[in-house]
Amino acid sequence: MIESKWLKSLTEAEKAQYMFGHCEDCDFYPCERVEEFRQFAESHPQDIKSKDLKEDIEGALDVELLSVSTVEVEDFGETEAGRIIIPASVMSVEEYETKHRLHIADMRYYSDNKGFSYDHGGEQKGCIMAPQYVAQIECGNQTVTDGISDHYKVAIEYDYDIKRKSCDRWEPDQPVYISAQTGQGKNYFIEKKVIPYVKQLACDNITKQKVLILSNRLALRCQINQHILNGGNLGEDDEKQIYSYGEYADVMTYQGLLFNKKRLEDVQRNAKSRYIFVICDEAHFFTADAMFNPDTDKILQSIVTVFRKAIRIYMTATPYECLGSIMNCEKHTGVFYHFQRDYSYLNVVTYSEIEELYGQIISSIGRKEKWLIFIDDKKRCRNVKESLERLGKEKGNFMQGTNSKIYAIDAESKKDDIYRSIIEKEKLPNDVYALITTSVLDNGVNLYDIDNIVVSDMLMVKCLQMVGRARVRDKNDLKTLYIKRPDKKYIQNRIYDLEKQKEAYHYFELAYGEVCGANCKSRRDEYNFLSKYYDGKEEDWRNAKHWFGRLTDKPNQVYYNSFARSLMEKYLAQYELIYQEMEEEENALKNQKVGRLPGQKYLEYQLSWFGKQYCADDDITLCGKTKAEALFTDFLDSHVDKEIRIKKADQKRFREEFAELYDNVFGREDKNQDRTYGINKMNKVLQKQKLNYQIQNTSDGWEVVRVYADSKTGE
Repeated sequence: MIESKWLKSLTEAEKAQYMFGHCEDCDFYPCERVEEFRQFAESHPQDIKSKDLKEDIEGALDVELLSVSTVEVEDFGETEAGRIIIPASVMSVEEYETKHRLHIADMRYYSDNKGFSYDHGGEQKGCIMAPQYVAQIECGNQTVTDGISDHYKVAIEYDYDIKRKSCDRWEPDQPVYISAQTGQGKNYFIEKKVIPYVKQLACDNITKQKVLILSNRLALRCQINQHILNGGNLGEDDEKQIYSYGEYADVMTYQGLLFNKKRLEDVQRNAKSRYIFVICDEAHFFTADAMFNPDTDKILQSIVTVFRKAIRIYMTATPYECLGSIMNCEKHTGVFYHFQRDYSYLNVVTYSEIEELYGQIISSIGRKEKWLIFIDDKKRCRNVKESLERLGKEKGNFMQGTNSKIYAIDAESKKDDIYRSIIEKEKLPNDVYALITTSVLDNGVNLYDIDNIVVSDMLMVKCLQMVGRARVRDKNDLKTLYIKRPDKKYIQNRIYDLEKQKEAYHYFELAYGEVCGANCKSRRDEYNFLSKYYDGKEEDWRNAKHWFGRLTDKPNQVYYNSFARSLMEKYLAQYELIYQEMEEEENALKNQKVGRLPGQKYLEYQLSWFGKQYCADDDITLCGKTKAEALFTDFLDSHVDKEIRIKKADQKRFREEFAELYDNVFGREDKNQDRTYGINKMNKVLQKQKLNYQIQNTSDGWEVVRVYADSKTGE
């Protein structure tokens, strides 16, 4: 067993340096989460008034203060709500707040679920990586192999089981968590250390014991290699197969585990031929895929029960969301190897709409730079591809006489030759310079030739995984990351989807739950549920495929993913908070109180994931919009002259140029991308944007004139 050996005694001055009281006992401090909390606190300054402070102290410490303005109690030391020390002297609440601000913030966060995260209440029980949950191993910037050292070298008992209670060695009752950024050698450690070690054990003990790797990425590569050798195509049942990964390791997908559960149970009964290491690659799968895969909770439960005599290793670059779910299922204190992240190779640029990047993408493709663009909607992927190709042809240099391509993929692309080539060779084909993809590619696929990454998602795990797909070749391999500022329409859509999911769980509980009791339930509730989600609207039927599953041995029994239900509640609260925040930002902008665009606070929060801070000079929306506005107004000014008329022969050119320049600033006002604006539409959009121009139709052509707001009406 691995035990934490890190102990220290801190002075009060040293303790005051920690943002949260519980961080004083953590070997991982300062960590990425603390930096997120710090950024949230900076963007959301809290007014702690005397009355609020008095109530917080009384509620957390179960004491009564005699005066709002004074504090006079004994030293209470550690409390359940958070570490806070009240001195045995009289001082003003304001003075107390100043001296102990971080500890008060700590208390407020854990007692009231207000404070330093969009995930209010997500850390109520303290940090999931705290010493009471895992044995902490801080590995710094080492490789995974160096950080783990010889801990994986287990001892085998006479009955071929793994020996328990071996000092500084892994064992089945202590799950292993490896948190390391892409490129730090997780896969190298498995392939070059663990598998050869199992081979040695098998030879020494005359067994057939193996390693099982659960990995969608490796399994897909095995599928492709097998079908290339056989000259065949990928089939529907390929994800259910177990593939050989050398003589002493097998690979299968997470989805395939449920199909092979009975077979694997039989394998594990034979001590001499069972799997003794089970590697859960990209372990964030259990929660990241839960919203569209009803089985991820059952897959995790099966791993823990079927392989209870094996060493279970959970590897991911993004452990924060999945770790709690895994720990709840494992029910054992684990060992956690923490490898520090480094995103210094990223130059971060922010944007609001993908159209803002079109010109830059086309220009850089001309310089033979390669792009990885994530858009989580396959229809939108195709539209962006077509728009970029059209713009490239219009510019006349797309792509400088080469056969370059822009390629789009989604979940249905697995049989495509180009997709298979990308997975197998881990780079884009020579003639593909921009890959536009849904999140089908954000999980475990490595690409070594990417220069620019575009992400539009709002969830931390997905964004970090997307960035991790572009592998760094060496210290000189710098990349540009484009992060999208969230917009209200997207958030509205997410809230709508989550409300629909919440409603579905309500109908499920009425049909099958224990909410009303056995006497209150009726077969009509079950009939209504099945009619709505299996015989009703196509939207409900498609949603039900992601939210509910059926047991293979009990096909009439419907179930839902417990991870998804928990995440639904969490995400719904988050998106509602962000939407409310964006409305406040929007109102402040309208009232000219601040010059920040809506979504700015959350954008800055996203940047903190990568250790970056917002810079207006790197905001394409602001910089690009300022330039585009100048070009548009210059264009209009160039036609403001009593002597200038836009003759009929020139009006088509004027309309096209007007539409292009206007769209660059304010976005498209017509759903038809190819249709230019007529004179009525042009005047309408000028009035909408409160621009002091008007296009008048005269007998000898159009005339552009300046108009000014009426001093009385303001219109």
